[in-house]
Amino acid sequence: MNEDQQVSLDAHWAQDYDSKLHQGLRFTGESKDYFAKKRVEWTSQHLEKIDLCVESLVDFGCGIGSTMRWHRHYFADAQLIGLDTSSAAIDAACRTNAGRGVRFETLQSFEPDGTADLVYCNGVFHHIDPSQRDDALSVISACLRPGGVFALWENNPWNPGTRLVMSRIEFDKDAKTLSPLQGASMLKRAGFSVERVSHHFFFPSFLAALRGLEKQLRRVPLGGQYLVLAQRR
Repeated sequence: MNEDQQVSLDAHWAQDYDSKLHQGLRFTGESKDYFAKKRVEWTSQHLEKIDLCVESLVDFGCGIGSTMRWHRHYFADAQLIGLDTSSAAIDAACRTNAGRGVRFETLQSFEPDGTADLVYCNGVFHHIDPSQRDDALSVISACLRPGGVFALWENNPWNPGTRLVMSRIEFDKDAKTLSPLQGASMLKRAGFSVERVSHHFFFPSFLAALRGLEKQLRRVPLGGQYLVLAQRR
């Protein structure tokens, strides 16, 4: 594939991302905003427990930047940076999700300075070839200050609903998923100190009445997604 073809594919992906994601999520009865909001809300709750003040946040693999509205809501005083390898996605993010205290850059042009309090990452590592994941973690580590936290959200292959949703999303069909054990082990091998692993999104909308139980189920590794909080030593 030549460079022009790759740019064309990136532009098509950025333009069609929301519709393809919605197609996959219909099974859950919820929109992408529901999941984005809950992920950032739960991340902020976990960080409160370890007294981490977030003044600088990097969204690694931000796509078209839709989650920035929730970062602004839950980390209102933080400077926000969105990174992605797709220049078309970054262009779309700049057009639709930029704002005061928010900037977007391609990963290729970004120079980490080791000052971020939090690096947030959702659903990115299952798109990274396993042979290249250590390189991505090196960049993430270089973004963080000592004691800063990496919040890794990943789809849980142990959940049958997650596997069904991913099978219905075109850009997830070739994903190489990581189990919760693999996600935590990967971060430990990269030199991070894993502080906690929690599990989320157990019930689709037609079982929403049971969602009050989810807080008690966070140690059960069967949620639709899991969160690994890891600290840079």
